[in-house]
Amino acid sequence: MDVRLLGVPEVWQGSVPLPLGTPKQQTALAVLVLHGGQLVTVDTLVDELWPDDPPRSALANVRTYVGNLRRTFDRHHGPNLARLSGGYRLDVDDERVDVRRFEHLTRGAASAWSDGQHERVDELLSQGERLWRGPLVAGLPAGPVLSARRAALEEQRLAAIELRARLDIALGRTRAAIALLTDHVSSHPYREQAHALLANALKADGDAGGALAVIQRAESILTRQLGIEPGAELLDLRRSLLGRTPPRSPSAVKKGGPEREGTATSNARRMHLHHLPRGAADFVGRRGLVERMLAEIGSAGDETPTVRVIDGMAGSGKTLLALHLSDLLSDRYPDGQLFIDLRGHTEGAPVDPGDALTVLLRQLEVPAGRIPSDHEERAELWQRELRGRRVVVVLDNAADGQQVRPLLPTGSGSAVLVTSRRRLSVSDVDRPSPFP
Repeated sequence: MDVRLLGVPEVWQGSVPLPLGTPKQQTALAVLVLHGGQLVTVDTLVDELWPDDPPRSALANVRTYVGNLRRTFDRHHGPNLARLSGGYRLDVDDERVDVRRFEHLTRGAASAWSDGQHERVDELLSQGERLWRGPLVAGLPAGPVLSARRAALEEQRLAAIELRARLDIALGRTRAAIALLTDHVSSHPYREQAHALLANALKADGDAGGALAVIQRAESILTRQLGIEPGAELLDLRRSLLGRTPPRSPSAVKKGGPEREGTATSNARRMHLHHLPRGAADFVGRRGLVERMLAEIGSAGDETPTVRVIDGMAGSGKTLLALHLSDLLSDRYPDGQLFIDLRGHTEGAPVDPGDALTVLLRQLEVPAGRIPSDHEERAELWQRELRGRRVVVVLDNAADGQQVRPLLPTGSGSAVLVTSRRRLSVSDVDRPSPFP
């Protein structure tokens, strides 16, 4: 029996597709499959199916969904779905689950690249590309488990696309790399590594002007839209295209050796970081709302992060309010103000949480070379970099809770202001403050 969770969920017994029932029953199946061979508690299923407000019938509904799945599997000689104390366990072979195979193939391709096995990289990436039919359980609402896994898989897919482009460049297939990366950069404009790869591909293809144009676009996005400086790879590539030699590191002149990577958070550089766009000074009115929100944030204490959501229709001034509050909170949060437009309600695709993490880490002055390609490792680095800091993070124009949740601090000391046109259902966020 083959289980396909990439894209619309499907389960096949040979050439026969099995009925999977309602969307919530399919969600329950996805959670059980992703925890294959492990106990999934009833509470986990309830939290995933109803992350904000489970109905009184939640436990009964879970039993119904699992019972329906068990009968379907028994009838078609599928995997064993066992009822255990406190939950359920689905015994399914990893080789029969597209998600597991995709993860194995992409990790194997990255390892083969490190070993210089180009043919093996090509083979593994090709197999993984054939498995990808779309995001994890496309079309189904996702709770905390599926949201986190969906984001991690999307990051693996983007990293696989960039590895495919890197391989094409190494093998002289520059036109294929250019075609792939042009679309990739257009869909994910905040991925600095993708811009660098496209510029390298154009350079290798003899189009130095095109490569410089890509670098200029990347620098514009990074500096004007995100308030961060381009990384060393882009800067060195631009210098090489212009026929200039990269300057020596100042630290190499002082101490006879290069600055050790990873010192971005050293005490010498722990200065106030200001990445807010202009606009806070233009805010007028709403004095009562401003005072109320300042009082709420001030009374929240330092034991947990402070998160507030500002929602309202387009043009109602949500962003200006968030910027104004962030400016007023600068004394309470002296380590800086970070900002990113998540593009949840503008033309084009919303910013992927993994890309947003990269932007925020760069605003914290983490070098591009230190930012992991793995989504979970990137999220862990974000939490580590926030540890000991007191910053305000403005997450503007959020699409939904799934986009925001990976960006929220888990430790104490920081505040997050989220703006959105819709009332978000984020279990980690306090009650939203409406902004008419």
